[in-house]
Amino acid sequence: RLEAEAKAKAEEEARLKAEAQLKLEAEAQAKAEEEKLKKAAEITRSLDVTVIGAFNLKNDLFSKADPYVKLTFGSIKKKTKTISNNSNPTWNESFSFSVSSLETPLLLEVYDDDTFKDDRLGLVTIDLRHLPSNESHQERYKLASAKKGDLLVKLTLSSSSDDDDDAVGPSNDDDDFEFDLPDVDDDDFSQDKSFFKQQEDAATTIQAAFRGHRARKSISSTTDPSTPSQVVNNDVVVDDDEFAIDDSALD
Repeated sequence: RLEAEAKAKAEEEARLKAEAQLKLEAEAQAKAEEEKLKKAAEITRSLDVTVIGAFNLKNDLFSKADPYVKLTFGSIKKKTKTISNNSNPTWNESFSFSVSSLETPLLLEVYDDDTFKDDRLGLVTIDLRHLPSNESHQERYKLASAKKGDLLVKLTLSSSSDDDDDAVGPSNDDDDFEFDLPDVDDDDFSQDKSFFKQQEDAATTIQAAFRGHRARKSISSTTDPSTPSQVVNNDVVVDDDEFAIDDSALD
């Protein structure tokens, strides 16, 4: 009996633990869906629709139809112009819609313009969730609720979010450009006179050597090449092997 009670208690604990786990998973899934919807709401989308043309339209009368297309997206309704007496009309008309939810379908209805009542020749329902983002998609749809006929449409679903601004990179405006110099203690600039004397001596040596090298080039055609150095117009002419500066003078 005690063993049976312990087993029943263990099974009850396992059941309660499983229920708690399922509850946590359900709450996590609900939270993820909520975040997904919130993120989707932050994205600004636009839908561009080009009604290109229709093919093989058929009405109940013996005459050809006078077709036009009515576009419905949510509460927004638009329509193309009417093309008279044509079963294969070409419109090439474009329309734009603001998209707040991909759950809302786009409805395209082809009508025959009539004096008393416009007859619907067929319709196409497009699920935006199946459209590629930020690229054009052209498709020939078969008309539903129609004897025959097709509708050629081009769709472009564009989306952009606030994160796109960060992807572009920082602004190049001068006002946004700042360059901070490090703080330097004035005591770091205290130099004794010997330092400047060394720099002056080094500059004098370089200048004299350069003048001599330039003078040597100007008289290279008349100067005995075996002579390592000469004086020309009070300038020192220095041989290439002697044209070397003691780097210690720059330290």
